[in-house]
Amino acid sequence: MTTVNKKYIPAILLIGALYLATYLNFMLFKPKVLTPLSTVKGVETERVNLTGLYPSESKEISIAKSNDGEQITLSSKKALLEIQNFYSVTLPRTGWKNTTVNTYVREDTILFLTITKPESSQEAIINLKIIYL
Repeated sequence: MTTVNKKYIPAILLIGALYLATYLNFMLFKPKVLTPLSTVKGVETERVNLTGLYPSESKEISIAKSNDGEQITLSSKKALLEIQNFYSVTLPRTGWKNTTVNTYVREDTILFLTITKPESSQEAIINLKIIYL
């Protein structure tokens, strides 16, 4: 070996030792958990339980959520009157109070219901717009 290469050997060994020490420190590190995971509370993700608010055989087209509400669009092959009757029976059973035509209120939440059937389609479009007060 030449003298130029010999002077780099201690630096290479030092870098290798530092790498090995860092790697071992990383692999053996076990952080202390101060609070059990079960007590950590997160942001409330769903304020309105929509279970049972979809007519049978309906399909979700879209769901949009924001801090002040949700908008759900469904499609259904049922007749408009059948869908309207479904909601006029189901919503009051689940605690919603009808305030005006297709507008319902429960606690601090308003639900606007829109049901349309485009002439060019065999399916009705159901729009549930929920606003949190």
